[in-house]
Amino acid sequence: MNIPKVSIIMPVYGVEEYIGVCVDSILTQTYDNIEVLVIDDCSQDNSISILNEHVAQSGRAFSWKIIKQQENGGLSAARNAGIREASGKYIFFLDSDDKLMPNCIKDLVTEAELSHSDVTTGNRISLDWHTGKKYRMIENDYVPARTNSLKELMKIQLHGTVWNKLIKRDFILKHNLFFKTGIVYEDDLWMYYLLSCEPSFSFVSPVTYVYHVRANSTIQTFSEQHILSKIIIAADAIKHFPSISPSAQKVAVHSAERFRQGALMEFVKHFKDYSVFSKAYKLLRYLHIPAKDFFSSPYCSIASKLRFMNNYIPPAIGCLMNFISIKYILKKSPYKLTYLITNQQMVLSKEFWKHVEHCCAYENSKQNKKAFPFFCKRY
Repeated sequence: MNIPKVSIIMPVYGVEEYIGVCVDSILTQTYDNIEVLVIDDCSQDNSISILNEHVAQSGRAFSWKIIKQQENGGLSAARNAGIREASGKYIFFLDSDDKLMPNCIKDLVTEAELSHSDVTTGNRISLDWHTGKKYRMIENDYVPARTNSLKELMKIQLHGTVWNKLIKRDFILKHNLFFKTGIVYEDDLWMYYLLSCEPSFSFVSPVTYVYHVRANSTIQTFSEQHILSKIIIAADAIKHFPSISPSAQKVAVHSAERFRQGALMEFVKHFKDYSVFSKAYKLLRYLHIPAKDFFSSPYCSIASKLRFMNNYIPPAIGCLMNFISIKYILKKSPYKLTYLITNQQMVLSKEFWKHVEHCCAYENSKQNKKAFPFFCKRY
């Protein structure tokens, strides 16, 4: 029986405290045909030495390859290097501060081979690294399912991370699914591109992945780059519209507006000065999402459509309405995740605002006044 090879891509940077647990979880997999591509992103600590020690002590006959990056390029660049080097039928992305359940790869490959799905995934749990506390995840748990319908995926509430997904390497290469470099939250944009290719999906019910929450991780820190990344993701998603099929367009507009509102939410969470939010809002209005597609999308809620109308009333009023809407969402959200960064104050640089203007195509705003509903006037 032919056992397909799985390429596990694991970027490594500054994780000496955590990598031993991660490596051991690979070494205890019940599946044998695995190649592990370790992308050393110029780590300055003992992460690679610790990894080598654990591998040497195990005697497990996996193929381990350490790829040394010439410079620290971040998670996206490291994953891209892994994709180019991978030789397996399937690719699996693993963060080096998380861990796999023992049957992870076996369960996913078994289902992938039976269903011939492009992407196969299982459930995951989120644990505080220091206390072991289990956090509630926003999405529901999966039940066994197979689908090639984006409509069904929206009902299932697909987890929006690239890790814990077994993906056909040929599918990634065929659609040129490489990560955008220089941003944080790269998973959001990559998953958007993945879904726009309309892959087939399979879901298994066992927990296959453990996500560790730690205070000093990239996602749990905050900077200008974090906010700018969310704006870049929204802008890139919108620019991608012309290459998306009509069937995927209905999901794409939903995601793009969610990205834009997510960026605006950061200004509410981290800045007490309303004028900062107002400045950001007036710029992000120029990220043009086709109104006809948005209002006709079955995936956009009535509340989101009402909020979207703020783009077609005078900016001062639209800004205030959007601000109130976000404040309400933050107050009523049932997901009070204590580990998320909130209320961290900072001052944004002039360079930041120049980047925002560029992302929002501020200078090309005239072309964004086309194709609006008959009952609205774009200001």
